[in-house]
Amino acid sequence: MDRKIPRHIAIIMDGNGRWAKAQGLPRTAGHKKGADTIRTIARQADWVVTVEEHQITGGLGSAVAEALCDLPDVRQLRMGIPDEYPHIVGSHEYLCDYYGLRADKIAEKILSVMGMQP
Repeated sequence: MDRKIPRHIAIIMDGNGRWAKAQGLPRTAGHKKGADTIRTIARQADWVVTVEEHQITGGLGSAVAEALCDLPDVRQLRMGIPDEYPHIVGSHEYLCDYYGLRADKIAEKILSVMGMQP
């Protein structure tokens, strides 16, 4: 297989407030630590990608974008349901397929945005 593999993959998890609580710190200390961690990862990564199974605004992707807004060279891809009233109804599987949120569709989108053909 001659397809290029991305050099960096960053996985950003939620739970900074719980981390702070476990350390005996206020929740806001966890949020700051999480934002600092995101910035550290982003400086070393080619891309930062967030995927959400709900509307894209107001979720983890928004928090990541806000944390990275002062880093001009960071490339971001935010995937999720568009910020519009959905006009379709279906099962979880159907909706993930419709909005391109299945693993294969996510991989295709990432490779396409990075200039690599799936």
